[in-house]
Amino acid sequence: MKRTKQTLQPSALLIAALCVIAMPAAARPSTSTGRQSTGTIASTGTVAGGIATTPMNGDEVCTCIATYSDGSSDEVSECARSECPDLETYNACRDAGSTGVMPIGGCRLLDACACECRSTELVVQEYVDEDIFLAGVPNLWQFDYACGAFGANAVGCGPVAATTVMYWWAQQGYDGLVTGFMSGRGTSPVEREHDWQGMVETFRDDYLDGGFCVAGQYATLQGTMRNGIDDFIADAGYAASVDHYKVCDGCNRNAADELAADDGLDVVISELAQGRPVIMGFNVGPATATTDTFDDYESDPVVAYDGELSNGAPATGIISHYAVITGYQRIDSQDIVYLNLGWQQWEDVPFLWNVAGKWLHLYTVDMHEGASGDEFCSIDRGIDDTFLDDDDLDLSFDSNTVPRTVLAGAMCGILREEHVSEYYPQWNGAQFECDPYGGFADIEPLDTSMGGSTSGTHSGGSLHNGGPAILDEQLPLP
Repeated sequence: MKRTKQTLQPSALLIAALCVIAMPAAARPSTSTGRQSTGTIASTGTVAGGIATTPMNGDEVCTCIATYSDGSSDEVSECARSECPDLETYNACRDAGSTGVMPIGGCRLLDACACECRSTELVVQEYVDEDIFLAGVPNLWQFDYACGAFGANAVGCGPVAATTVMYWWAQQGYDGLVTGFMSGRGTSPVEREHDWQGMVETFRDDYLDGGFCVAGQYATLQGTMRNGIDDFIADAGYAASVDHYKVCDGCNRNAADELAADDGLDVVISELAQGRPVIMGFNVGPATATTDTFDDYESDPVVAYDGELSNGAPATGIISHYAVITGYQRIDSQDIVYLNLGWQQWEDVPFLWNVAGKWLHLYTVDMHEGASGDEFCSIDRGIDDTFLDDDDLDLSFDSNTVPRTVLAGAMCGILREEHVSEYYPQWNGAQFECDPYGGFADIEPLDTSMGGSTSGTHSGGSLHNGGPAILDEQLPLP
């Protein structure tokens, strides 16, 4: 498959641990995506590998083909072993050339017969994509906020990402997270006001403090992110597991929270599948330096950023931006994650899962107790045949309204497109070859398994290193 690649010019010089404020609109890749179906979640009938191996309930329909000694074949209503010639008939036909005596019925003798059958009962199988997308994740953005003697600075990507996740949980009924922010500059849904910017400032001042301001940006320390979110949730009266994972590819990992790239992706997919967005700390400059087009010819092409998400430069462990993972897609044998970047009009942006050196950082939040408040955007639905479509998904903002609404007004959900496959299961029916010395012989599939057991000085050793065991048997001569 031919791919296109282009190099993008970064909008600003990236400095370690800083939050990039915005990206040029022309550099944003396409978010038009499709789906590919994998994995069965429901089915009817007895199915193995998609093909029925035994007759289903209901009648069966079989097609039977008989082959004869003269090389011809006919479709027959059934394979009847009684049609096989006996030894006397077989010998008579063999000798007819010399005796001149043709047996009654002629010498077009049945050699073999085989039936292929299918059920008359339709099997309906439902499939669901590997792809996962969370609809209704708030799309918040940075704004100017004083940073001591430095004056106006961007409030910081860390506080914005943390606030995004807190509002997601508030939508599910954990309204204690937002009770202190019920009026202010941000509003949504109708008749319910929320000062989301006040929460961002609170995270910045009281929970993610200890960072530093430079070059017009605020940097949140990596360790502070986990502790700050945990403390904020506890102060709101809830208990939660807030975990921090460090991910790299091809590097030494010595602690339980240090993961290989594949294991880190498993964390992301598992969290999304359970309705939990994930905060990701990464090197946004190298990650957005280039784009690539991914197309598996079953889904719409996806143009995604494909640079390294982590590279350990200029010093081990440095990252430059926090974003919130809202979705995952498998396409063209590649893994794509979708991010809310914390900039206006930069939501659900596709990135190739391209983890390199130390470290990419993941932060997960799992509330321990059930929600006790009003679910003003509960996870209550999925959407068929749509993905990343603003009109259908009703994301948490309105691009025609300024200021934008913060929370999803109508729809939240864990979206996985479903597909339905309908077919009639098929299997092999009666099959045999005629044997003039024994009447007929059933055709059986080759069985290389070993029956029974053996014991001796070598018991317990593997018999399968080079394939099935070779049995020493006395075989009859031809």
